Amino acid sequence: MEERIPVSEKIKAAFETLYADDKVKAALDYIVPDQEKRLEEQIEIAQIPGFTFHEEKRARRMAAFFAQYGLTEISTDRYGNVYGVRRGTEDGPAILIDAHLDSVFPLYTKLEPRREGSRIYMPGITDDASGLSAMLSVLRALNEKDIQTCGDIWFAGMVQEETKIYGMQRFVEEHRFDAVISLDCAGFGWMAVGCGGECHYEVRFRSEGERINYGRYSQCLTAAARAAVAVSEYTPREKTMVLVHGIADDVHKGQGCTTDLTTLTVQVRACRQAELELTEQDLQKIMEDACRTENERCQSEKVTFDIHKHEVFTPAAQDWNHPVCGSMYHIYQQMGVENPRFFDTGNANGGMAIRAGMQAVIVGTGGEHGGIHSLGEYFDTTDMHKGPQAILLQALMMAGMRGVIPPQA
Repeated sequence: MEERIPVSEKIKAAFETLYADDKVKAALDYIVPDQEKRLEEQIEIAQIPGFTFHEEKRARRMAAFFAQYGLTEISTDRYGNVYGVRRGTEDGPAILIDAHLDSVFPLYTKLEPRREGSRIYMPGITDDASGLSAMLSVLRALNEKDIQTCGDIWFAGMVQEETKIYGMQRFVEEHRFDAVISLDCAGFGWMAVGCGGECHYEVRFRSEGERINYGRYSQCLTAAARAAVAVSEYTPREKTMVLVHGIADDVHKGQGCTTDLTTLTVQVRACRQAELELTEQDLQKIMEDACRTENERCQSEKVTFDIHKHEVFTPAAQDWNHPVCGSMYHIYQQMGVENPRFFDTGNANGGMAIRAGMQAVIVGTGGEHGGIHSLGEYFDTTDMHKGPQAILLQALMMAGMRGVIPPQA
């Protein structure tokens, strides 16, 4: 049986009323030609270097955009997150629309757009300049058509998403929201409604008497290499990702010496704790086999290993009956997506909100993308307007629209 997100009759009725409102229709129509301006801003944002821990310039530019488009209480917190508020007219819920400021590309990366048909190629053009520019398009549409919400809508650019989601973690420790809409990458008709776990394993292979051993290979290095190959050929369990993160010799070895320490790092992501634990057992066996094979090859018992585990994230889930899940699913259906795709994992900003006990979804921003986290990253502008349209409708469903529907969050 195909899984589906439950949509309550209350959500369906509220959406029908909202979708029929003349101001909402006008705002949705406004978004279509506004994508030309959005794309200009998307390229501008992507051209500002935003390597993790160096997001200051992007934050300043987003603060200027927020001021230009009428947000109040604009601030940059002590972690570097930048945000502003569009106040509602009533004592309604607080809704957060966020995207992340940082990218994975070092500061020396060449950031120049190259167009090929409907595609724009540039590092970071999608992840997450697309999310930052999409929220500005939503904000302009709300302002242009003078739409008043019942609750407050916060717009925010978060730092350090690409490295353990630190910015969002700190933000939701200090601010509580009734619903969170996280914008990440491109696409339409998909949503993440949970967040997976992530563990990093540092496997230390050691071999005796290898320090001054001229002209011979290091057994610990060979064992680690065997294990790395085995991990790369390993078939992950359901909804689990396993990859070799790195392999390194002891940095303190002397010139001309072999090494007696080699470290292999492995990253594991899984939707459920059970899969994490079973994968850890599989890794243990892979390391044992690598050591045994190397020791048998050399007819010695020199190579041993130990594993050091660092749990970055624990898996977390939310009730799919939450309004933020059902309303987003229904919006996609009403916009022509018969079977919206959804995932019960998503280690982006929205996942950190779920861990903090807030209802949240992670959604695409329209268009399409490819080559994420590579120098060949691109954003395809085809139907890019659908992303901000869906985000606008979701924000109004959650915050409520004055005189039209009450808040659903």
